[in-house]
Amino acid sequence: MGLIDLFRDMRQDSKIRSLETELASGAGKDARSAAKLDRVAQNVGELNLMMLVAMRALLDKGVLTYEDLGRYFAQIDAIDGRADGKITLDDVRNALGLRPPGARA
Repeated sequence: MGLIDLFRDMRQDSKIRSLETELASGAGKDARSAAKLDRVAQNVGELNLMMLVAMRALLDKGVLTYEDLGRYFAQIDAIDGRADGKITLDDVRNALGLRPPGARA
């Protein structure tokens, strides 16, 4: 499994393209939705870039190997009981022992 493959979710890219096509077909009907989609696509791109920078730095410094990344990817992907290449924010918070914003002790 290559490093780029870890962070490129083709289903997500396909869904964004599909939403863009849907919005284009109803042009002018919902400018807020189009703006929100643009923000989501921008955020996904920025997150992909940040993760790739972090992984490249760890690999270049010899902190991790590609084998380590593959093993961690599989372990963390299975946290929610589904090996589907994704994880929810709630699962991340639970795995780190963090409470969601506004949650009471």
